[in-house]
Amino acid sequence: MKYIAAADVGGTTIKLGIVSPSGALVESEMVGAAVGDGEKTAGLIASFVGSAKKKYKIDGIGVACAGAIDKAEGIITAADNLRIYNFPIAKALTLATGLPARLENDANCALNAELLFGSAAGMDNVLLVTLGTGIGGAMYLDGKQRTGSRGFGAEFGHMILRAGGLNCSCGLNGCWELYAGASALVRRASVLFPDMRSARQVIERAKSDANVAKVWEEYLEDLALGLQSLMSIFDPEAIIIGGGLSNAGAFLLDGVKRHMAQSEFVKSYYGGVEVKLAECGNNAGMLGAAALFPEVINGGII
Repeated sequence: MKYIAAADVGGTTIKLGIVSPSGALVESEMVGAAVGDGEKTAGLIASFVGSAKKKYKIDGIGVACAGAIDKAEGIITAADNLRIYNFPIAKALTLATGLPARLENDANCALNAELLFGSAAGMDNVLLVTLGTGIGGAMYLDGKQRTGSRGFGAEFGHMILRAGGLNCSCGLNGCWELYAGASALVRRASVLFPDMRSARQVIERAKSDANVAKVWEEYLEDLALGLQSLMSIFDPEAIIIGGGLSNAGAFLLDGVKRHMAQSEFVKSYYGGVEVKLAECGNNAGMLGAAALFPEVINGGII
């Protein structure tokens, strides 16, 4: 049986896996991200693939990466959270392993996984918002995945939520991800509670501590504001929330829906837009990266 090696390169970790033709993740591991070092990033992936080749017949390497990428050339163009720029990761992986490598934005890969195996199956107009270190996005409109004229489309995290707001690594001010990404949640909480070090910590404490719960509600309000903007621009059937923060499950989803239900704008025009959690979870990026090889992974879309 043929398999695809997959890597999901984020701002904090690199998720690595082996995917079967049916979309089953048969092996996986996670390593720390090599922030600022493209060569080391490629080396970590190649090392995993080298070990996996002893057990599986691997036909290619699919890579999902945060930020702007050149899919055709396999180049990470600008991954601000990773501090990696203009790095030809596909070429580096092929040189290291002898296998073909393909690259796509992580959110596009995650949406591909949801379309094939998860909560977007059967939909023609759907958006994915990934809540990770920052905020990523992907769009599938009129039955096609859309990435814009240069492949930089759906960078939802860089919509301006607050004019003149916080400085973003992209060069803008007030970007949505500075208020509704995982790092933003930790930053908000740590101002009042210095012991807060992770989004998971904040979420768990918010369930029992009224002061942390207030921070959580402020976060949800900003998340909901961004989602409302996406509804007004794209009028999708659904918006799917993925990324690490989606692991909060109903605590996140119910909170977002509660805030959106308070909006007369949403009730009047977009009440039929479903807000859902991704079903492929933290494996979505890897599954979608593997599906960059549709000749191996059944039904690949991208």
